[in-house]
Amino acid sequence: MKCSKYSSSKASKSCLGLLAALSLGLFSTVAIAQTEGGEGSPPPVPPSLQHDISTPSDYGPQHDNSNPSDLGPSSPDRGSGDRNLQSTIDSGNPAEIITQVEVSQSTEYANHFGFNLYGENASAETIANTLQQLASKTGVKAALIYVVETPKGLGLTLVLPSGSVQTSSSQVIPQNLKLAANPFAANQFAASPFAANPSATNLLRTNPFNLVALIASLRPNLQLAQQTSPPTGNSNLAYRLIPDATPSAVKRVVRNFRRELSDPTKVARNNYQAPAKTLYDWIIAPLKPALEANNIETIVFSLDRGFRSVPVAALFDGQKFLVEQYNLALIPSFSLTDTRYQRLQESKMLGMGISQATGGQTPLPSVAVEVPTLTSKIWGGTGYLDQQSTIAQFQALTQQERFGIIHLATHALFNPGKVEQSYIQFWNERLTLPQLREISLNQKWTSAPNIELLVLSACQSALGNDQAELGFTGLAVQSGVKTAVGSLWSVSDEGTLGLMSEFYRGLKTAPVRAAALRQAQLGLLQGQVKVVDGQLQLKDGTLVPLPAAAAQQKNVSFTHPYYWSAFTMIGNWN
Repeated sequence: MKCSKYSSSKASKSCLGLLAALSLGLFSTVAIAQTEGGEGSPPPVPPSLQHDISTPSDYGPQHDNSNPSDLGPSSPDRGSGDRNLQSTIDSGNPAEIITQVEVSQSTEYANHFGFNLYGENASAETIANTLQQLASKTGVKAALIYVVETPKGLGLTLVLPSGSVQTSSSQVIPQNLKLAANPFAANQFAASPFAANPSATNLLRTNPFNLVALIASLRPNLQLAQQTSPPTGNSNLAYRLIPDATPSAVKRVVRNFRRELSDPTKVARNNYQAPAKTLYDWIIAPLKPALEANNIETIVFSLDRGFRSVPVAALFDGQKFLVEQYNLALIPSFSLTDTRYQRLQESKMLGMGISQATGGQTPLPSVAVEVPTLTSKIWGGTGYLDQQSTIAQFQALTQQERFGIIHLATHALFNPGKVEQSYIQFWNERLTLPQLREISLNQKWTSAPNIELLVLSACQSALGNDQAELGFTGLAVQSGVKTAVGSLWSVSDEGTLGLMSEFYRGLKTAPVRAAALRQAQLGLLQGQVKVVDGQLQLKDGTLVPLPAAAAQQKNVSFTHPYYWSAFTMIGNWN
């Protein structure tokens, strides 16, 4: 495919201009290589990374302390795309499902941001091969899980690195069967509907640990997690349909989960655990045997509408959170993600922050400590605060020098409605997401050396609103950076300072970016990062003085997931 063959009123700026406008990391790399080396020159990236995307013709101070709204879905139906996707899901073929989901997801983001898409989507084979190549480079194995809501239940499609091993369906044991098979759970079993099944009752009495036989005896009474076996010779793919996870049940559980976690008045309670456990059983438990059999360390999620603002780090198996088990990241789709591996140790940081009240926003006192701490003590870079943090200054600095990391410690809101309504707050000015994309386009952020990481440490999204979630999870695509990190809701000012300090410390040594975020979250979860006698204590015991307003809280624990689970990595997890 030659870029010059693509024609559109939105593409008249040349192929490079189009791809920079699209901010598609992988594809911009390919296009840039073609532009610099001649139209027919081969791009200097592995063939497995040379996938473009297409649109078929039938696809049309709490950083702050307020409780964000939990709005219902509002984005339009995807029409024929949804119908084609449902038909493909019904077929149960994982490779075909992945192809259709990639098209559907990419199209949805393109429609929201006003992009035109062209080329070929990433295939299941391409994704598996890329995961294997990245595992070889980083030493960390990642798996991709697509979560798609269907009228028949949640559809889970797993992509493992090439050469992985699969597990049999008999290893997928629903939790209620584990309970029923436990001889010490007789009371629970007696009260269950299975007690009326004579064969099950007899089996439980004579051989309580024969789970395979117990499943067979209960099969008429139980909706098991249905499995479609991968095609012959393809051990990298698996598909599960979870019938119990109906659209109405999913909506109810997800809404309760977000509300219990995002409310700072509930940090002394654990009401979030019930919905967190349900979501874990729906999404993770059916795939856990394959993840464990292949020593997966990182889970990358591509989530459907309604799930994109779920804090996956706080999914709970009854004993441990998901973040205690895996590195985690979200992607809009694999086709929209620049997965190329690049270490960040030598990247310079531009840090800007607003600690004072401006633009109708609440003050963020700890930002006055956050920006200088990160740019001068933990990471090398340049920092600006308050009146120095203007849009004009931001444009000038990023034009003069290519920073590998941009850290913005200021309010950012992903709002319902058009993408122009979402913004980043600078000093008395708001930078909308389209304006951010324009800066990225003009300054060619997708050209080497790329801007690797954009962090919005004080952002929040309208939880449960599809358009706001598209803005949040599409942040890396929209801004033209490889990786973005942000928070789903407004989080404690001091807790954010602690988490960000540990995140950047971790980036110096962690094998992949998602591992650095995970270690920072664990620092808060495990009580290693906390406020002691008015000072912030980090994992190694270092004490960071807090501003007077924050220091009034003498001792604060950040173990509740409200403080750490909102922070999400989007895009390149490597």
